[in-house]
Amino acid sequence: MNRGRLSIIAAVLVLVGAAGLRNYLAAQKKTPPRKSNAPAIGVVPDTVMLGPVTVEIPVTGKLKARNRIEIYAVVSGRLLPESDRFREGNSFSKGATLVAMDDTEAKANLVAQKSSFLNTLSGVMSDIRIDYPEQFDEWTNYLAQFSVEDSIRPLPEVKCEKEKLFITARGIYTGYYTIKSAEARLDKYALHAPVEGGVTEANIEPGTLVRQGQKLGDFIRDKVFELEVSVKAADLKFVRSGDPVHLSSNDISGAWKGHISHINSRIDPQTQSVNLFVEVRGKDLREGMYLNADIQVDEIDSAFAINRKMLNDKGELYVLRDSSLSFEQVQVIRYTESTAIVRGLKEGALVPVEPVPGAYPGMRIQITKP
Repeated sequence: MNRGRLSIIAAVLVLVGAAGLRNYLAAQKKTPPRKSNAPAIGVVPDTVMLGPVTVEIPVTGKLKARNRIEIYAVVSGRLLPESDRFREGNSFSKGATLVAMDDTEAKANLVAQKSSFLNTLSGVMSDIRIDYPEQFDEWTNYLAQFSVEDSIRPLPEVKCEKEKLFITARGIYTGYYTIKSAEARLDKYALHAPVEGGVTEANIEPGTLVRQGQKLGDFIRDKVFELEVSVKAADLKFVRSGDPVHLSSNDISGAWKGHISHINSRIDPQTQSVNLFVEVRGKDLREGMYLNADIQVDEIDSAFAINRKMLNDKGELYVLRDSSLSFEQVQVIRYTESTAIVRGLKEGALVPVEPVPGAYPGMRIQITKP
């Protein structure tokens, strides 16, 4: 009885072992390339040329002026006719008058303040002559050169603390700085272009009354622009300030060169991306344009860039060998949006430019021209 059971068990073990050995040998045996009598498929080849491969990060962003200035009225007044050029699209050179307001009343008040100051100063000259005779000539010259039409000159330098207190008590310093303040305010009746640029928004019309604090419009420096773009947080380690950037547009012809001017230190928690700012100058650029940017971030030596669709999930791709397709194992260094940068291919090897439909190892191919 026991001997019969042992015989059965031994037979089962032998059968199981034989099946396992067969499966093992079958797994070790390479599947021979498929043979087909089908006609050769035309394939456009790409010759492998190993060398440094530039890695670029493609991004898109909207252009804005590097220097944007909002123009506000600091004083109130009626706009003069020369303010008519302050309109959208008009350009101004640096220092040119953007907006001018009627300053007749402000000038009259300034002249009145200067006349009052001159009267006060004249009234203390006799005291200066008695108490500070060594300073009298200097104050006399200042008084002689004083003009209510010209900008007020700096006061003579006092020689001692006692003289300083004397001048202060007579209201000379108060009158002087009141005039300086009025002169500074008078300058604000005319607004000048801080840089060469143009008007992008105008909210005024000549002849209207402008109130203090009213926004008059926007002025930009139209020579320098910034492109704000976002990159993945994972790519942040590849970029740095100063990296070159190549830019293009889908709407107009042309290409521009820029560089990363600064990088935001904050990562957007929603998108896990970081904002970069690319400075660019060039003809035909306008604020609000959308530009495509390729950020050059790295160079990989002894590598080759291929269409990433050529790779399978095992890191293999087809190469052209002996008029047929054959798998080649490669090392993927980095993926970009459309390419894969790989190592492991031989210099001069041929690979298809595009994936071959229905490709399989041993498939007959015929090299064709693009």
